[in-house]
Amino acid sequence: MHGLRGKLNFTPGVVGLALVVPLALLRLLASASTERVYVVGRELHWGCAFQKMFGIPCPNCGLTRGVLLSLHGQFAEAWALNPAGPLIVLGVLLLGLAMFFLTFYQASHTPHAAGRIHRHIRVGSSAYAGVVVVALAVHWLAEVF
Repeated sequence: MHGLRGKLNFTPGVVGLALVVPLALLRLLASASTERVYVVGRELHWGCAFQKMFGIPCPNCGLTRGVLLSLHGQFAEAWALNPAGPLIVLGVLLLGLAMFFLTFYQASHTPHAAGRIHRHIRVGSSAYAGVVVVALAVHWLAEVF
């Protein structure tokens, strides 16, 4: 590690793994159609309690299927179910990659420069989370009204 300015801190990389590995496991163990969710090949027989109770879909309706369809590359179907599904998958992947990047960036740059990148990741993540919340709300309002 010749020329590194700081000590290699693996914490961001571990966080990156903690974000990406569950997505990989979901991709391997679960799948979905536009109507059903399957885990290790077996259909899950559950539905939205909110919809059963109130007769209208909740903001999260279609989110599980949307995430799973996104993980399997079926983005159009996922977007149609709930746009937040593909946005969440993309956001988690981007954040995981950013954390991997930060692991190595902070070792080869000054603490000030690394701190600046860390702040950009935090602000960007917060803004992206806001986009996902807006997508959930807009989708829900469109479904209800």
